[in-house]
Amino acid sequence: MRAALRSTLLVALAAISVIATAFPSAAVVTPTPVKTSPNVPEYYPAASQNHLAWEEYASGRYNVYTSDRPTGSRSKVNVSRTNGCCSSPVAGTENIIYQQFTASDSNLYTFNMNTAARTKLPAKVDSKFWEYDPVASTTYVAFMRLTSTARVLLLFNRNTGNLTQIDSIKPGCGSCLRPTWVGSTHLIYQHCSKSFVCKLRVWAKGGSTQTIPTPLGSPYTQYSGAMDEGTGDIYYFRSTNWCGLFVEIRRTNVFDLTAFTTIYDVPEGFDGNELSLAPDQGTPTDTDLLFSQYDCIANDSNIYQIESVNTIP
Repeated sequence: MRAALRSTLLVALAAISVIATAFPSAAVVTPTPVKTSPNVPEYYPAASQNHLAWEEYASGRYNVYTSDRPTGSRSKVNVSRTNGCCSSPVAGTENIIYQQFTASDSNLYTFNMNTAARTKLPAKVDSKFWEYDPVASTTYVAFMRLTSTARVLLLFNRNTGNLTQIDSIKPGCGSCLRPTWVGSTHLIYQHCSKSFVCKLRVWAKGGSTQTIPTPLGSPYTQYSGAMDEGTGDIYYFRSTNWCGLFVEIRRTNVFDLTAFTTIYDVPEGFDGNELSLAPDQGTPTDTDLLFSQYDCIANDSNIYQIESVNTIP
């Protein structure tokens, strides 16, 4: 969810700052800039061991690009005369999944960043309806579908071809429901009110769906979760529904969602958009966290990275 859609009532700071001390202090980290082009909003970071993908908005069009990681010349992913959106990594591969759309049609594709091969998703996924906001693993594809009566969160099993409905909302709110990560046994998705008070839900294969607790409730909001399935660690944004107030990246664990660590305290006046996980290039057994950070005043978004985030105590 892009923070540009959220309120910038910074005067609320004085009214609620007293409760900020209810949370533990943040770990001392300095994120590394990854994509910081001036006046070109950059969103949806997705990285593999060797490549980086992201979305840009420029000249009235959305495009997805890839490059070598950490730096290199960029190549456009979506085809000419289309928009590209919502790049997301397929963990353990050199692939991403993304949305490619025109004014009248929207479909989902995977893209191999080694070979530049673009593959359309099966007909069960790419239907006559508008599909958007995809995330994928080697086992599942989770995505949104807009019909005349609802916005539906669907989970497609890439091995069996089964399609399962996870959640749905009325069609009026385009940003109130979306998946943010899927693995081999878990799915994370956010369910929001129209005022962007969000709850993060964790679906487990063969089990129940849990909700990550939101201490103090509204106006606090939690969104954009991603999971390290090997450890059970879940990373996510905690913010308020005012842009740039009390924004943090947190870590919890699927085995105890009541406990959390604040990984990064985002500077005041900046908000978070999307985050994802990737192998660390220096120590591939470590995990990097990439995220887009939105400037509430300048109306711009850039991408940063926290290396070896799994080692932060």
